[in-house]
Amino acid sequence: MTNYSDVPQINTLYQQQQQVQQAIANIDNGGSLTSIAIGSPPASPGQPPMGMMVGASITLTKPATPETMAAVRAQLVIMSDEITAELAALGVTDAPVTPSSKTPPPAS
Repeated sequence: MTNYSDVPQINTLYQQQQQVQQAIANIDNGGSLTSIAIGSPPASPGQPPMGMMVGASITLTKPATPETMAAVRAQLVIMSDEITAELAALGVTDAPVTPSSKTPPPAS
């Protein structure tokens, strides 16, 4: 059973799940990696944040390798599984079906 106070978190998780599943579907249907965003490193314990370090966003101009796409897809499947587990822990019994068991199409 789900607590009413968990509904906003459940809605957020559903939205994240939809985005992750769409990304997996895009990869499975020949989609490409178009950009990468890398955040700044976390502060070391007992140290102040590294104020001069900022995140970096890069637009890719060439297609990613099939190996990169497979690695990205694998990470997205892990994310999908984690979201499904979070939903289950909140008592959601009808979570979206994840493409985790689906094997990716062969690399072209």
